Amino acid sequence: MNHRRGALGAVVWMAAGVVVAAEVGSYTLPVTRDGKKTQRLAYDFWSGEYPGPIIDLNSKTPGETTVRAYASVRDLSEGRDCAIQNGLYHPWSDDKKSLITFYTLTAVKNYRSEKDQEFNGKKIKKGDRISHVIYLAEGTCQGKLSRPGAKGETLEQFTCDEIDTPAEYAPLEGRDDPFLEQWLYVTCGDGKKAFVQDTRLLAAPGVKEGRVVTYGTVKAAE
Repeated sequence: MNHRRGALGAVVWMAAGVVVAAEVGSYTLPVTRDGKKTQRLAYDFWSGEYPGPIIDLNSKTPGETTVRAYASVRDLSEGRDCAIQNGLYHPWSDDKKSLITFYTLTAVKNYRSEKDQEFNGKKIKKGDRISHVIYLAEGTCQGKLSRPGAKGETLEQFTCDEIDTPAEYAPLEGRDDPFLEQWLYVTCGDGKKAFVQDTRLLAAPGVKEGRVVTYGTVKAAE
């Protein structure tokens, strides 16, 4: 069994070919891109049955590689160079060295139940909300179930297709928003912490894509 714990308390593990997540934390934050500020949902892992990319950052060469990083993912105006240790960077790799945790930013996706019905084995009422929906893996999503005017909410993990019928679950926002960014939160060679986007890291000099050996195991590029 492989498992990872992130800064938000998320635990994601793989066993018998099934990805299970418990105590997965997420939160909204204002994110500015191209001069436009939008609320996004953040969580500290990469989604998917086979999360990617597998970043081989000069793993066969000792030393560091300098990449462009940012002080915050909220606003990319404060960029800086960041030297991180060479290695294989991926959620399934134990050779992450400079890595603190992985992050994902995605659209805020909220839904409203359009009738009294059953959701994830529970009877819910018309108007109930399923908010902060994120994709985990293996067709499984997570969201927060709440009722307007009532106190509290419950964290639910459910089959993503369950809320994919607008006549039953009306999308309030985010359903067709393709926004998705993956980041690595790292410690730079000077001791400062910064965020590096996966695409930028993959484009660094000498970097190649590693390979999947088997489910839950990756290796460096040949």
